[in-house]
Amino acid sequence: TKIPHQNGVSKRQKRTIIEHAKSMAFESKLLSFLLNKAINITNHLVNLNPTKTNFDTTFHEKLF
Repeated sequence: TKIPHQNGVSKRQKRTIIEHAKSMAFESKLLSFLLNKAINITNHLVNLNPTKTNFDTTFHEKLF
């Protein structure tokens, strides 16, 4: 099970992804029913960015 700190981190990351997706959708005048697609794209972009916790490697690189 996750400790409360880890739950907070995952909730914050989820909120950030949704906010970025909404921002992308608004700026591109995307129709609201395509918001799920925007969230998936944002999540994919986040996974491709290196993080300090993974020692400057991407999640994708760690996975494969």
